[in-house]
Amino acid sequence: MTFEQFKVPLKFIYSCFLKPIGSHNDQRGRLDSFYEDQAEVYDATRGRLLRGRLTMLKLTADQLRKQIINTSRKPIWVDIGGGTGWNIEKMNEFFPIEQFEKVYLIDLCTPLCKIAESRFNAKGWNNVYVVCDDAASFKLPKMEDDIGKIDLVTMSYSSDFYVSGRVISSDIRVKQGYYCNWFTRWFWQIWFEFDHINLHPSRRNYVEHQFNAIKCFNGRNHFLIPYLVQIPYYIWLGTIKTSTSNSFEVSEHLDYTGSKPTF
Repeated sequence: MTFEQFKVPLKFIYSCFLKPIGSHNDQRGRLDSFYEDQAEVYDATRGRLLRGRLTMLKLTADQLRKQIINTSRKPIWVDIGGGTGWNIEKMNEFFPIEQFEKVYLIDLCTPLCKIAESRFNAKGWNNVYVVCDDAASFKLPKMEDDIGKIDLVTMSYSSDFYVSGRVISSDIRVKQGYYCNWFTRWFWQIWFEFDHINLHPSRRNYVEHQFNAIKCFNGRNHFLIPYLVQIPYYIWLGTIKTSTSNSFEVSEHLDYTGSKPTF
């Protein structure tokens, strides 16, 4: 192999496991430091780790088509934690970006946002906006007349990994692969805490409590140590609760592997 072929995995290994993050006053500083050396190789190094983005986009595109079939209004999409814009570029294959009224990418990491801006400029999409801000407090530009009109919110790699609690309230979750044993629960909570990521079971439970589920898939990623230490991940599609909506579907095996929550 040539040096150029080694360059991508070497940057990934150094940035993720060897490079000192240093001392920072806030989350933006930590993220910028962590990703500044690997932003240009980010997409090339996340394919095996982020197994469900393609599934999430295909399922989401299918749901969008069903929702807009009887309306002429174009949907508005907000992709939270969208990073380099890979999701938005890929979605164009399943639901053309020109068919959205507006698309917003929200991310706090400046190096990744710059990659996204370059990507969208190259595509010539004038309805796609990059908002480099905190997902907990951002404000959308050009949305003065569109408050309450957001049709789709996606979160990819910002909340797709999970661990289950010790007490399982529903047998279907055990049967469909929801449950995590004590070692998996302990190991991955500690592992992700090194990167300031909290996998507390209540996070996913809260989403499922607040929204009506449309589709749900629980999987395991054999990225690091196959069949020994498997990363629990899930896809979740849901909708705002109404007095008439009460749909729930669990699919143990989908046509394509996946891992992201969407609502």
